[in-house]
Amino acid sequence: MSIEPRAADAALHKRVHTNENRVTASHITDGNPDTFWSSVLYPAYAQIDLAGCYHLSEVVIHTPQKGASRFDVYASLDGANFARIAQKTEEAPCPPQGDCFAVDCEARFLRVRVTYHSASDAVLCGVEAYGEPSVQACEPAAFIPVEDYEQSQFNVPVTQADTLREVRELIADTVGEAYADWFQLRLAENDPKPGQDYFTLSDEDGKIVITGRTGVCLAAGFHHYLKYFCHAHVSQMSFQVALPDSPVPVGEEVRRETPFRTRYSYNYCTLSYTMAFWREEEWKRELYWLAMNGVNLVLDITAQEEVWRRFLSALGYSHLECKDFIAGPAYYAWAYMANISGFGGPVHDSWFASRTRLARHNHLMMRRLGMQPVLQGYSGMVPADIKRKVKNAMITEQGLWNGFPRPAMLKTTTQVYRDLAALFYRCQREVFGDISHYYATDPFHEGGKNGGMSPKKMAEFVLDEMLKNDPESIWVIQSWGENPSKSLLHGLRGRKEHALVLDLYAEARPHWESWAGGEFDNTPWLWCMLNNFGGRMGLNGHMDTVAREVARAANTAKCMAGIGITPEATFSNPVLFDLFFETVWSDTPEKLSPIELDPWLRQYVRRRYGAQSKAAQEAFCLLRKTVYQPSLNHNGEGAPESVVNARPAFQIRSASSWGTAVIGYDKHEFERAVRLLLEDYDVLKQSDGYLFDLADCLKQVLSNTAQEYHHSMVRAYREKNLSVFDDFSERFFQLIDLTEQVLGVRKEFLLGTWLRGAQKLAEGTDDFTRDLYEFNARALITTWGALRQANEGGLRDYSNKQWAGLTSDYYRPRWEKWVADRREELVSGIKDKRGEKEQAEGWFRMEWNWVLARNAYSDEPNGMNLRELAQQALAFTFD
Repeated sequence: MSIEPRAADAALHKRVHTNENRVTASHITDGNPDTFWSSVLYPAYAQIDLAGCYHLSEVVIHTPQKGASRFDVYASLDGANFARIAQKTEEAPCPPQGDCFAVDCEARFLRVRVTYHSASDAVLCGVEAYGEPSVQACEPAAFIPVEDYEQSQFNVPVTQADTLREVRELIADTVGEAYADWFQLRLAENDPKPGQDYFTLSDEDGKIVITGRTGVCLAAGFHHYLKYFCHAHVSQMSFQVALPDSPVPVGEEVRRETPFRTRYSYNYCTLSYTMAFWREEEWKRELYWLAMNGVNLVLDITAQEEVWRRFLSALGYSHLECKDFIAGPAYYAWAYMANISGFGGPVHDSWFASRTRLARHNHLMMRRLGMQPVLQGYSGMVPADIKRKVKNAMITEQGLWNGFPRPAMLKTTTQVYRDLAALFYRCQREVFGDISHYYATDPFHEGGKNGGMSPKKMAEFVLDEMLKNDPESIWVIQSWGENPSKSLLHGLRGRKEHALVLDLYAEARPHWESWAGGEFDNTPWLWCMLNNFGGRMGLNGHMDTVAREVARAANTAKCMAGIGITPEATFSNPVLFDLFFETVWSDTPEKLSPIELDPWLRQYVRRRYGAQSKAAQEAFCLLRKTVYQPSLNHNGEGAPESVVNARPAFQIRSASSWGTAVIGYDKHEFERAVRLLLEDYDVLKQSDGYLFDLADCLKQVLSNTAQEYHHSMVRAYREKNLSVFDDFSERFFQLIDLTEQVLGVRKEFLLGTWLRGAQKLAEGTDDFTRDLYEFNARALITTWGALRQANEGGLRDYSNKQWAGLTSDYYRPRWEKWVADRREELVSGIKDKRGEKEQAEGWFRMEWNWVLARNAYSDEPNGMNLRELAQQALAFTFD
């Protein structure tokens, strides 16, 4: 039935822009609520240009009357900055007359963001707007282009003096300005081994002289001095830099060399799961930490959005269409691996300039230190509707990635691909300049389709265009899953020096000895440590493998070019990173030796904690034999996950689809390690690293113990013993509450810290952007996507976290519901007859409500005494 539109409807027949399915966008303002616009993804938005300014008094939103929708309504005068004027948060059907909202605002543009519909994908049947014409100025804002790199303040040569100043600032930032004068820095000249990275330490006139080939070498030398002469420690999370009153002489000159030209950092996922909301302050500390660990090659996708904005604009896409293709701040890793597009966007117009400035600032710092960023290569990714703009484009549809529609891929054997590749590299050069020779792209990542193209030919053409752009190009390729195929590697033949393969998970599933006839068909490659998946938290790793196998590979492989860290997220298991980066620096680089872990761990504990503790050293020996034992770390991906973080069920094999809840090590031995760690609490508590490690171990103790209480609850339920079920469920919730308190001690374990990063990034923007960035932050760590991606795609809880705030407000309520439902079944004798899919949809609705919420969380630690919490946590353990 059609409802006669009122004549005063300012939105009637006005132009509508939507981020998806633009063919039916006009239905939103056609005055007929029986017609509709839909999107296969939500959140999705529609933007209406009222073609003039109105003082609005009412807006009416029509959504399907079957099921329930949720949405936000925003108004804008300039089409760039939107204020929220209405929202529907309750799950209630749309009445026949629509959802009516009284408003009082000036507007030319309305934006409706549909965030949920219970019966289908995002659907919008109509929007009405009522008010009087206004004389308020309301011209659409013109986008202010980002200046080219050549005209920017960052296009400057880097001198030796710049490098020395940057390293001195690194030293001052790390240990304090007063100690920076301890060191004399010298860049090496006329070295007998040109091209080989090294550093030396020596004494001269009461100072420590550090000599090295590059800024990175100088930083690595400084780090070595801190570790082995000052018993100091620097990690991503904590510093222990209590230095003596005067420099400690080194005595005989110390020289360390590495046989490898490349020490690499990051997985694409790292840049989203850890760094999605970073600004200059966080990046500066991280780049300094990388330099101190010898890293000279850094994957960087910061501000690729500006590259893609320029690229798509040149193809004829409008500004809004460009922004619709570009994902939101938390999802760039998967956008640039060609898994998704658009989800989590559109970003604010200010994003392009601010992120470009950040990238250029970081790149200049890298250049001063002697690092290169890995930029993006182009293997053919385009929007699915590319034929609207490039008529003769030949594409291969890519289907779905975990429930997300993938962007299309051009056939690389065509002239269109060659033209677009040249355009892409030109746009990237305009944004970043000629600052690197390294380019990463993975055309068939996680299920991509080749559409009948030969991977060999595809590789030939991708490398051809890369080399046309930069004759010194090196194509960085991930070895993950079935990639790179033998055929793709054959496409590199004759030009292998222009490729670099990352053996992404070499500590657990090495490919280098077996893949494509060995050493990736004799292609240069890096031995990489992955260790972390999705930022999921827990103690785990392959310590002995790292200590032994890097040296073995270095001494036997012919094509090994270096090492790399490739975690999906960092800020975990700091001991592994400290160990890993030492594996390739030696006084005998011609033949690397395995690291002897017993003495190494004793030294590590001494410097990390700033004091001697035999108990703490013994604790780390036990950690090596339990959580860091390679043979006990092959169940699923990453550390054993907490059942608290899993969707409640009778049997829990994991919290995430590809993880595991199986604990392979002796839990009692691990608990003994924690008790040993507690012994010298009063001596060690001045060390922030010690407090981090203790909290880290305690959350693992509680995670392990939670399994026992869960098993006991399930057993009591199956035995129909209500009183025992009540007792164990009460203890289970007490354990969750104690976990919340332990996590609240550390800033790194606070949900508020993560959300505050998103909020800071949105400062100075508008309501729409603030809501959007917080949605990005909340969704990534919980449902990951909407219903289809969370449930059918299996992405829900992929990035589950042991964080205070998330534990109390997200995971605990799920268990409260499950326990209440099971208790009701025990009392009534009537079991839940819903099918698995229906139950999963019920969990998603509950989870999505939290994702869409905007309640605040503290980013300040709770100040509780960690020793007292430790005693409580250990008292919870089962005998």
